Amino acid sequence: MIPSTINHIYYRGHLKSCNYSCYYCPFSKNKSSQEELQKDCNALWKFYESIEINPSQNLNIMFTPYGEGMIHDYYQEIIIKLAELENVKAVGIQTNLSFSAEAFINKIENLTKPKQRKIKIWSSYHPTMVTYFEFAKKANLLSEYVDLSVGAVAISEEIANIQNLKSELLPHIYLWLNGESHRKNRYSENEKAIFQKIDPFFNYELSRVGKDDAICSAAKESILIEANGKTFACHMQKHSIGNYYKINSDEKAFVCSRTYCDCFLAYSQLDLKALNCFFGENKRFRIPKKQTIKAIFFDIDGTIISTEGKLKQEVINTIEYLSKYCKLYFATSLSYKIAKQKCTKIWKYFSGGIFSNGSYILEKNFEKEKEYYLQTNILEILSENLSIQSKNKLILDKTKDGKVLRIIIPKNKNLPPMENANIFQDRNKTYIQAKEASKQNGISYLIKILDIDIKNILTVGNSQNDRAMLEYAGFSINMPNGDKSLNEVVDYIMDISHIPYIVENNI
Repeated sequence: MIPSTINHIYYRGHLKSCNYSCYYCPFSKNKSSQEELQKDCNALWKFYESIEINPSQNLNIMFTPYGEGMIHDYYQEIIIKLAELENVKAVGIQTNLSFSAEAFINKIENLTKPKQRKIKIWSSYHPTMVTYFEFAKKANLLSEYVDLSVGAVAISEEIANIQNLKSELLPHIYLWLNGESHRKNRYSENEKAIFQKIDPFFNYELSRVGKDDAICSAAKESILIEANGKTFACHMQKHSIGNYYKINSDEKAFVCSRTYCDCFLAYSQLDLKALNCFFGENKRFRIPKKQTIKAIFFDIDGTIISTEGKLKQEVINTIEYLSKYCKLYFATSLSYKIAKQKCTKIWKYFSGGIFSNGSYILEKNFEKEKEYYLQTNILEILSENLSIQSKNKLILDKTKDGKVLRIIIPKNKNLPPMENANIFQDRNKTYIQAKEASKQNGISYLIKILDIDIKNILTVGNSQNDRAMLEYAGFSINMPNGDKSLNEVVDYIMDISHIPYIVENNI
C-alpha cells in the first residue's frame, strides 16, 4: 500500500495505443487488440477497487496513459466513479480530447456540481489531426462542467494555429505549451517571446530546473503506479521503489538519479513558488487555481499601457472580460485627467480609482471622493529651493476648487524635508504630496466602502512605486518586464491577458 504522506497518485495502465497518427508519437503506430484492452480494463478496475477501500483521505488521482484513454468507455466510467468517492479530492487524465464531449457530459450530469469539478482534464491539441476551431469549441463546452487546461507542443511551424487556438478559447482556459525537445535550445528570440506571451511558464520548458533549485516531493507526496503495481517516485525514474499491491514488498529508499527536470510532469514535483502560486492544489493536473477576487487595482503606465505607450486590443478584451466578474480600479501616479485620456477605450469598465499616486480617490458607484492636498506653505518652501529652470517645469495637480494635490518637478535630490509632505523620486521626476496619500491607503479607503476583505484584492504593477500596494494586497502581479526586485514580493509574474486564468468566474 502507499505511505500516509502520499496525496497524489499518477497511474499508467497497460494501454499503449492511440486513435491519432501524429508523426512524432510512437503510440500512434500501435493498435490495441480486444484482449489487450480487456487486460488494461481489468487492471484499471483493480486499481479503482484499491482506492475505494484506501483509508487515505483527499487523494488526487491522475491518469497518464501511453496513448488515448478517453475514447474507451471504461476510462470514462472509472473517472466518474472515482469522482463519486469521498476519499478522492480530484481525478484527472491526459487526453487528446477526441472523445465525444456531449456524451461525456451526459454521463456526468447526475453528479453534483462539486463532484463534476473534481474531474480535471489535461487536454492536448494536435494541429495535424484537428482544427483549432473544432478543438477550442469542445474545450469551451467541457469547461462549463469540469476543470480543464489546454496545451500543445510549441512547434514553430504551428505558431499561427496555436495563436488562433488561444483566440478561440474562453479567456479563463489556460493554454500551456511544451517545448519541442530537439528545439529547446534553438527557438529564436521572437518565437520565445510569442510562446511566452501565450504561456507565462514557457520559460520553464527552456530551462533545466534541478533538485538543487528546489525541494522535490516525488516519493514523499506523490508516486507513479503502473498496472502491475510497480511503484516509481515519478515518471522520470526507471527503478521501482516497491509494489502498490504487495503489503510486504521490500520498499526501497528513493534517491533521485537526475540532475535536472525538463518536462512538466517532473518539475511540477518541485517546490517552486511561481508554480505553487499559479496552480495551487491543481499543480500536478496543470490547471490554475482560481482565486476569489472581488476587486483588481491596476497601475497604468507599463501595465495597462505597454512600455511602447500602446493600449493593446488583447488588454482591452481582457479588461472587458474581467469587469463581468469583479470590480476594476485604477491605481496610478497619473492625474485623473491624464489617466482618462490614456484609458478612454476602457474607462467604462472601471468603477473608479486611485489617482495622482493616492492624492485623489474616486468610487463612482457610491459617489465617493477623497482628496489629500498639500499645505499652502509647501509652494513657498519650494520657490526658495528651486532653480529657475525647475520652476519653469513645475506641474501642479489641483482639486476643482484650486487646492494643490501634488507637485511634480524634474528629479531633484536636494530638496529640504517638508513637514506633512512626502517626497519621492520615480524615474526622472520628483513627486511631492501629502503624507497620507499613497496607493496603499487608497486601496484601504476603497475596500472599506466596498466592504471587501484585503485577501480578495488583486493588485497589478511594474515599478517600485507599486511595491507597497503589491505587498499589501491578498494577491499581486508584477509584469514580465517590470522591476525584477518586485518578483520576491508578488504572487504572479504575468501579462494582463493571463489574469483570467486565475480569477474565479462563477457568478
